[in-house]
Amino acid sequence: YWVWADPDHGASASAQVTLSTGTTSSLVKDGASADIQTGLPGQTAYFRFNATAGQHLGFGVSNLVLSSGSYVRIYAYAPDGSYAMGTNESYCYAANDGCSIDIYNPVSGTYSVAVVPHDNDQAMQFKATLSSSVTGSLSKDTPFTMNLDRRGQDAMLTFSGTAGETLALQIAGQATAPSGNQVTYRVYRPGDRRIGYYQHQLTPTTGGVINMSLPETGTYWVWADPDHGASASAQVT
Repeated sequence: YWVWADPDHGASASAQVTLSTGTTSSLVKDGASADIQTGLPGQTAYFRFNATAGQHLGFGVSNLVLSSGSYVRIYAYAPDGSYAMGTNESYCYAANDGCSIDIYNPVSGTYSVAVVPHDNDQAMQFKATLSSSVTGSLSKDTPFTMNLDRRGQDAMLTFSGTAGETLALQIAGQATAPSGNQVTYRVYRPGDRRIGYYQHQLTPTTGGVINMSLPETGTYWVWADPDHGASASAQVT
């Protein structure tokens, strides 16, 4: 490969030129967080991990510190090289202490995530965490204690319902760390768990309720996803 350097207007120039390999790290699902610090400005951090079909994973960035600028970009790639989750990129702001990407209902294979600086002068420091979703079965009129203790972690809860049945999903006592974040709850019907095809959505800070008339008989899914990859707890009934 050839690198051609050409100063504007025929000016003389001097610079430090470095060929960087980027920072790479392997993450263990539900294992310890990885401490990442890029050694050079403009360096990208790369991660690779395996997922199995139907498994739900959360990739969390926390304790984000930047040498300049306010955010970085995160790109997630499926095993075939396409964008995971159907999204091109996610912005991760240091003011929010981090962010997360959810690997929802994936196909089996090796996924990769790239955390990319906003510009070539930016260096990054952060913690990266890979977690499987918290799972549980909701029984009617019985509170379920949802604890999302890991940064970037989400929950996949289920309940059984009958076509035409009227139910309410109640969220109470919700708390997050960092505090003040919202948690998005989405209800999916038994026949369609595609990410954009939820039936109901609620985004409370401390609590709220969804009133539902069920369209079909079967097992419904409730996906809980805290903003900015925060950890969270709540009573779900």
